Amino acid sequence: MMLAGRFTAMLSSIRQSLTSLTLTCTPSPPSPRLLSPRRLRLGTFNGNSIGLERKKRDRLPADLAAYRIDIDSLQETKISTETTQLIRNYSLITLKGSNPHYGVGFVVVPHLRRNVTSTWAVSDRIGVLQLRLRVGRVNTINAYAPYIEEVDIFATELATTHNKLQRWDLTFVLGDFNAKLGQPRDGEQFVGNWARGYRNRNGHLLADFCELRGLTATNTFFSRMPRILQRENNGVHCIDNQIGYILCPASVLKLCTNTDTWGGTLTNSDHKLVTADFKLRDVPRRLRLYYDEDTLTDYQRRLTAALQDDAENRSAASPQDRWGRVLRHAYTSVEGSVGYLPAGNKGRIADL
Repeated sequence: MMLAGRFTAMLSSIRQSLTSLTLTCTPSPPSPRLLSPRRLRLGTFNGNSIGLERKKRDRLPADLAAYRIDIDSLQETKISTETTQLIRNYSLITLKGSNPHYGVGFVVVPHLRRNVTSTWAVSDRIGVLQLRLRVGRVNTINAYAPYIEEVDIFATELATTHNKLQRWDLTFVLGDFNAKLGQPRDGEQFVGNWARGYRNRNGHLLADFCELRGLTATNTFFSRMPRILQRENNGVHCIDNQIGYILCPASVLKLCTNTDTWGGTLTNSDHKLVTADFKLRDVPRRLRLYYDEDTLTDYQRRLTAALQDDAENRSAASPQDRWGRVLRHAYTSVEGSVGYLPAGNKGRIADL
């Protein structure tokens, strides 16, 4: 009887525990590795419309927090208005467009919100986010390429956008390119050995874009092969294609510590989230060139006068001595016009 009483009490306790549970169809978010605060994690994600309030305010911020994303570029937002709003402390920036079926935007982590200096839309498929970090100005170009129609116009706009940004800035290009780069050809350095598929037309345009501008597709250099796109059709899985990329300058590729593709996001989409980690603390500072017309004119005037005054002495000297005199006059003219770089201004140099 004592054992029966204990068994009955145990069953009652289990019944009460089960009735207190609340079942939910929302899966728990994954728990990826923690990031060092010295690293910057970029992400790109085709969200298949984030216009729904629940998707925008609940699921998207949960994914950003779970995957520790600092800056996320969104494609196919289907929002054509220019707005900046808070979603669980994240800054959601949507850019102005003319076609409500496209749209691009960005999401910025709270501690980088004050570093955002400018955002603008180039078209319905291209947007730019600028930040000011310790390494200098960082540009993020968000690209959402068409499949076939207007792809040439898109490629031209993307190239023009990249060309207009300053050379000394650190510029990333990321998004859904609908392009397959495939394996590297003839010693190509911008694509790694872990690219999938065969190069299609968009892939050729993307390859030309990378090669001409010294960019590399980071997520083709890591062996944990990202599978960017996964679709289901009548319950049958189609072939996974790699069509989304995070591009960085070739000189910065060594600072990319990892790239990953994440499935099972709470934000419903037939695309997968792609991330890349960068150790921006180790980015070498680039000298910033400033062109000053007045300084150049003063330098030319000083050098011309010095060479005219020393014309007789140079004519009687040997060729080596004449060249030495010209160099000394050039240095003297530079000291008088440009001067020396101030101790607190090591990040730039005058460009004559």
